[in-house]
Amino acid sequence: MRTKLTSEDLDDAIRILEEKQASQLSLLKEQFYLTYESVRPLNFLKETLSSLAKTPEFQGNLKDNLIGFATGFLTKKVIIGKTMNPLQNIAGVLFQIGVTDVVSRNSENIKIVGKQLYQILTKSIKKE
Repeated sequence: MRTKLTSEDLDDAIRILEEKQASQLSLLKEQFYLTYESVRPLNFLKETLSSLAKTPEFQGNLKDNLIGFATGFLTKKVIIGKTMNPLQNIAGVLFQIGVTDVVSRNSENIKIVGKQLYQILTKSIKKE
């Protein structure tokens, strides 16, 4: 036989369900906020770059890539300068990409040549 529920029992059951609903709503809002933050473009980019920077392959090439990028950027600024001409801007970007690629691929050879030039220059300065 079913037991009869009093209005007090029903009120308690409703209160328990309302508390459970409020708790679940709070958890849902928190999860929504975390999900929203993780898919924001800036945060997504930060997380991706952070995880990429931790890989051993990337860490080894990071210095070479940064040197290549800096060299390409500086070369573009020296050769093209500031211009409002869209064709020159496009040519500058393509030139920068090319220089960046060449420098980052041949960074070891460039380092060796740079060290040799430095040694030659310091020897010639000491002789004078």
